[in-house]
Amino acid sequence: MPGDGIALNTLLYSSGFSWLPCRSLEDTVDSVARLGFDGIEIAACAPHAYPAYLDAARRRDIRKLIADAGLEVSGLCSCPGGAAGYNAASPDRAERDAGHVYITDCLQLASDLEAPLLVWLGGWTRFGQSHADAFALAAESLARALEAAEPLGVRIAVEATSEIADVLENVGDTLRLLEAAGADPAAAGALVDTLPVLFEADDPSAQFAEAGERLLHVHLQDLEGDPAGTHHDFRSWIEQLDRQGYDGWLTIETGYAKRLPDPDGEARRALQHITACRA
Repeated sequence: MPGDGIALNTLLYSSGFSWLPCRSLEDTVDSVARLGFDGIEIAACAPHAYPAYLDAARRRDIRKLIADAGLEVSGLCSCPGGAAGYNAASPDRAERDAGHVYITDCLQLASDLEAPLLVWLGGWTRFGQSHADAFALAAESLARALEAAEPLGVRIAVEATSEIADVLENVGDTLRLLEAAGADPAAAGALVDTLPVLFEADDPSAQFAEAGERLLHVHLQDLEGDPAGTHHDFRSWIEQLDRQGYDGWLTIETGYAKRLPDPDGEARRALQHITACRA
């Protein structure tokens, strides 16, 4: 079956998109390991891994914490948006430059935590801005990120997030952006997340197939950010990944934009369903 294993994105326990629930990285690592995940995808936001908050000693402690828990770091997930914006397609140069500093810091953090890749988002259009202009600026931002990533050996996984943004709305857009930025397949690839695909009423199997050999990373979540298996079966989509020889992580995302009383339960439900799909 596909994948290095099943990982959990820590946004569920962070303040990235919803302020609550909010758990320390130590508590989150404990939950991820206790629930039976193989890996952890760390959100580059408070209180887990905002780069500016982590000195060298703290980064060493995080590596040891994760290793002692028997987990692998499947990736680092950048978190643009919020007050700072960090919109890769912003018409304001100052915002794009600040976003580049954040992405560069994330790439260094990914290297320090021995994460193989950084999740990168293509941004959104501002009212009155043409999509063509936003796409061109996103390609420029991605090219700058690739230049920063090259000496660190961290790959970039570009994700289309149509449920919250519009520069990249499907894997076809992602592939076109990779081409426009001159991204070598060894340096960057496509991330397909099932939530935006389902938001567009599209077929994840088709999106996986279209990504083909450029499929670098996969996020699994159901509509409304619910645990995989809540509204759809997922089995045929896992089988498609197997047929095309995908050998990366299956990373579960769930509930990160909601205030939830039982985040462990959300993660457990998703893990149980995806594990059954792989059986």
